[in-house]
Amino acid sequence: MNARRLVLFLAFSMAWQWLWSTFLSFFGIFPNWLLVWTVLLALWRGPLAGECMGFCFGMVLDFLSPAFFGLNALALTGVGYGAGRLHRQMDIDPLGNQVALTGIVSLVFYVFWYFLQVLLWGKPLGGGWRLFLVLPVYNASVAPVAFWILTRFLSGKR
Repeated sequence: MNARRLVLFLAFSMAWQWLWSTFLSFFGIFPNWLLVWTVLLALWRGPLAGECMGFCFGMVLDFLSPAFFGLNALALTGVGYGAGRLHRQMDIDPLGNQVALTGIVSLVFYVFWYFLQVLLWGKPLGGGWRLFLVLPVYNASVAPVAFWILTRFLSGKR
């Protein structure tokens, strides 16, 4: 991975997330591509890459929604580190592993996000049951496509 590809991937990822959240959402629900790419990059390249990408993605989300400033960076950095710790124990190539790990980490992420909101604001600020039931499944279903895009973009394969 070189720095130029990484910066281009970060810009592409932000645009891709915005496109899905603005134009391709179904009843206000869309996959969190930045979370999925953080998980998959951490599983593919290790905890340091996952932490760095999670922090960058989190800061971008924090700049877009300043009410939660810092929480996205904290949560995605933690996800990048946690998923990256499994880097040597898991084979990321099988489709089932990509889907299962992305779904499990997504569920943990949304539970963590819910408890941070309750801790800091005294109540959850939105999402409700769909965060716990629909989004982890939706994130897991896009994981194979996300991994294909990630590997092609960062490894330089055509």
